[in-house]
Amino acid sequence: MVGDSMITKEFMDYFVKKFKQSFELENKWNKLLFSTGDKKDWPELFYNRSKEYRDVFQSNEEILAELKMNIHDDLSKEEASILYDAFFELYYGDCDDYVVLSIILDPLTNYYRKVSNLDKLIPLLHAYAYEESEFYLTVNNTHNTDALKYYFEIFNYQDKYATLKSRDARLAIFKGYSNLLVSMEDLITTDIMQYFQVRQRALGLWYSNIVQSIDGNDSDFHYYIDRIASDVFKVCNLDLLSEKDIQVIKITYEKYTKNRKVRSNIQYSEIVKLQLDYYDGLITPEELYNSLKKIHNDNIEKVNFEGDDATYIENADIAIKHIISLYKKGKLSNELKEDALNQIYRYKTFLASIPYKFNPNEINHLALEFYQTSYDLLKSFNDKVDFILEVILFRQPVTCIHSLMVQKISEILTNAIFDAKPELFIGLLNHNNLEDVLKNKKSIIGYITMASLLHDVGKIICANVINTQLRRLDDKEFKIIKIHPKAGKKVLCNDKDFKTFYDVMEGHHKFYDGSFGYPAEVENTKSKYRIATDIVTICDSIDAATDILGRNYAKGKSFIELLEELKKDSGTRYNPDIVNIIDNDMKLINDLSFITKDGRLDVYEYVYNKFIKE
Repeated sequence: MVGDSMITKEFMDYFVKKFKQSFELENKWNKLLFSTGDKKDWPELFYNRSKEYRDVFQSNEEILAELKMNIHDDLSKEEASILYDAFFELYYGDCDDYVVLSIILDPLTNYYRKVSNLDKLIPLLHAYAYEESEFYLTVNNTHNTDALKYYFEIFNYQDKYATLKSRDARLAIFKGYSNLLVSMEDLITTDIMQYFQVRQRALGLWYSNIVQSIDGNDSDFHYYIDRIASDVFKVCNLDLLSEKDIQVIKITYEKYTKNRKVRSNIQYSEIVKLQLDYYDGLITPEELYNSLKKIHNDNIEKVNFEGDDATYIENADIAIKHIISLYKKGKLSNELKEDALNQIYRYKTFLASIPYKFNPNEINHLALEFYQTSYDLLKSFNDKVDFILEVILFRQPVTCIHSLMVQKISEILTNAIFDAKPELFIGLLNHNNLEDVLKNKKSIIGYITMASLLHDVGKIICANVINTQLRRLDDKEFKIIKIHPKAGKKVLCNDKDFKTFYDVMEGHHKFYDGSFGYPAEVENTKSKYRIATDIVTICDSIDAATDILGRNYAKGKSFIELLEELKKDSGTRYNPDIVNIIDNDMKLINDLSFITKDGRLDVYEYVYNKFIKE
């Protein structure tokens, strides 16, 4: 034990209560802000929310500091029991903040390993693995994180199954297999046998005499076994598999339908059977398409964001991915191609309509995957931009409003630069002389404002971190946030239609002189789009520093206060020509003061009318 620090029941009860109140506060404000109805007072609601959040932020910092001070590696039996109860009260109470829970999990799992209490260790390991895999869901795959280590530690204890007294511990073993297989789905088309090794290990355990005698009739176990058995049928394109692998899928399907004991709403097996029938020539492309369309539409119509809705959304997602795959094979008639595009746009509209707080991490992941699967079927650059805005960016209210603000600020600033020093744009977009720059003023401004709107599209990979504003971010979270500039290119699939925006996305957090900022490896000073990046960098800072409504961890500055910081960092962090233009243009200063204060309300009203009210 470190000094006199210790964990008491009184403190943990207080900690759980206070932390639950944070989530209740978040739910309260999300309900107020993101429900339909006349919200003329929407900006005022954001202002009051920010004020209340700042108070809670400070309170959370205090109780987290006390928790870190009292928690230690040498727990007593009583302390471990107190922490165990507190952990699962938070975990099952939907207060599953990975960073906070991991503070408790590290010493707790170490304690139960040391005393060999598998009944408590296994559920903790499953929670640890699940929370970590969810935390890194859109950043990388589970098998590239420590979650894999925790899952396989659980599986190493399965030979102790008969000695486990806790049903939760036994069930956690199969939950672990189910969650791991979900994270390994990409292996179905790259290394299907590795996937099947894990799957067969799970099913082999389930059908063993020991497990069947203890839990064989438990319906909760059947649910996870069904997922373990059926997830392989999510494979979207049999053309990517060898003939041998397809035969494995066929045999697996026959065994699954023979041994299936539950009738859940999962439809993966029905979809893969359609694929197999099409592969064997038993149904036509038109019959396959119409069946997939029916599954897709039926599931969308069932969703009311309650009960089994996550399963319905998953079924619809798998069906639309098969439709896209069929379209890309070139097997559809022109009439069906047009209808398939309509289905793609219908699913896009559906994803955009999903409430902000409904499984946000999973829905963000689906939205990203859907865009990356279908972007090359979209009709135009504008269609792609609309898709990105509606399904990816505008599902994140804080990022959405920030991006629109940066766009508005950049339009004001770029116009002012054109008036004061248009030669700064020479070389941008291959406009190599002043006459050419002035002739193309409208297109240059349009390019910079679009770059401003798209500059943070990479934040979809860390949306859950960006939206965490009730406590200070930790080092892991900051590390993830620093990925978002380079992630923009990955999110957009390195699409050549967006090639002129990638340098701006990657460079907008680097200093003007290249001396600091992130990502470290980005060389912004040699970019042919440097002036656009410099403008977006300044506009990004202007909005972030003056935001009094959306950023709850700090109170926004006035633009006049911020201008002094821009001047102080001129030549290092910010382009000195741009800072000098701002400092010597009183009209521009007034315009920027307005847009960052009262003018900000127009953006909030626009977002509400377009994405909430409708």
